[in-house]
Amino acid sequence: MLDTNMNGPVNYHFPISFDDGVKWLLRVRQMSPTPSPRAFPLDILVREVATLRYMNQCAFWVPNAWLEGSIMSASTDSDDDSNTTVRRNYQNDVIGSLTYPDFDLSASPIVGPFVTLNTLHDLEAPYFVGPFRSNQERYTAHVNLALQYIAEGRICTRSPLDAYLWHLQLRELVATCPELAEPIVHGYIKHPDAKGDHILVDEIGKLIAVIDWQWVHVTTKVDAFEASY
Repeated sequence: MLDTNMNGPVNYHFPISFDDGVKWLLRVRQMSPTPSPRAFPLDILVREVATLRYMNQCAFWVPNAWLEGSIMSASTDSDDDSNTTVRRNYQNDVIGSLTYPDFDLSASPIVGPFVTLNTLHDLEAPYFVGPFRSNQERYTAHVNLALQYIAEGRICTRSPLDAYLWHLQLRELVATCPELAEPIVHGYIKHPDAKGDHILVDEIGKLIAVIDWQWVHVTTKVDAFEASY
């Protein structure tokens, strides 16, 4: 029976002890209550794996990651062609999420479309917007998506007029902000959910790992090192 203390709102956790004394914590993601195309969660998974593998190779305190060949086949063979999300114009210094070109795990990771918590995405492939040269481009793209979905009655259904006008004002503020318009110079990997429960410590409180990298992204220095909530 699953210990209720070993599951959260997103994942189940199973402690595994090996004969040589090594201990693992197996994390199994819960199924989403809302349906999505088959390749959509796989595309997100590839980005998490790309980030974990890259940071682990750089000797950071993060777990390593692997993907089974059958999973990759399911993603690249998808009928909805969502793997086109990794075929846009990638550059080195852009805001987005780490991924692999054409889902080739033997290749070096690149910065692709932007995938993180609490952002909107297209309803059809390619789902994710970006990458972006500045946070002004990033926020403008997401505000435009919000305006589209409000007009279509998909979000903010209780007060659509107020929400639409508010997002119009927000878009104007973003467009006139010189700080947001500054192009990214160097990319920094930002943890998307740094609220304290994303770290593992040993018996004496020493930091041994940082976890929960599903929605991680590459961004500017100012954005990466802003205060956590």
